[in-house]
Amino acid sequence: MLVSWLIARHLGLVSVDAMEQWRGLLLMPWQTCFGQALLLAAAIVHAGLGLASLASRHSLTMSRTDWVQLLLGLATPPLLVNHVVGLQVTTDLVARFSADNGTSSPFIGDMRRSSHSSSFSWS
Repeated sequence: MLVSWLIARHLGLVSVDAMEQWRGLLLMPWQTCFGQALLLAAAIVHAGLGLASLASRHSLTMSRTDWVQLLLGLATPPLLVNHVVGLQVTTDLVARFSADNGTSSPFIGDMRRSSHSSSFSWS
């Protein structure tokens, strides 16, 4: 993931078009079942290590920065899982609508259908 981020960053220095041309290739490993399983495993391990760190403390007296680090660390896995599930649902919906309508977006398909079948005029 670090390598793809570095490549994307350097492509961004070239142009936005260069980033768009390479986007599919850079995202491809993470859109496979193995890549998604790897991301989910990373989220679970991250949460487990955070809870283990909390359980290994002898007391809950911590500095403010320790509390912030702990809360952000524990918030990361649910946010990551929410992001992955949202992306999967969005990908499935776009694929379903583009297969049904022959368009790349469900909204474009709705607009085209409504503009062709509407008898409304500005008279």
